Amino acid sequence: MDRHPGRGNHRQNLLEVAFLAAHLLGATVGSRLDTLLDSVTTRAARVMGIRGHELVVGGAADLVVLDWATVREVVGRHAAPRYVIASGRVVAENTSEHRLGPAGLGGLTS
Repeated sequence: MDRHPGRGNHRQNLLEVAFLAAHLLGATVGSRLDTLLDSVTTRAARVMGIRGHELVVGGAADLVVLDWATVREVVGRHAAPRYVIASGRVVAENTSEHRLGPAGLGGLTS
């Protein structure tokens, strides 16, 4: 990830920002990691004045679906989402396969 947004080649993935922040702040597990993920998702939208970015019944259904089971995996891998959903409709799908190789977390393949 380019540490200088606005120049160079970067994916503009806020999960990468959360990944870097987690390591810089020593927040790689527990509630502090949950707070970091929230900081680049619903809290970020709230700070910018964007309404309707809560996961609630009757909400806008604008969200991404990630492959990983835990917040630690989501932030640690900061991979592209499996699906992007806008207004309740799938608008993008990532078909690449991610799986653990024989070396555990270090053996990630795609």
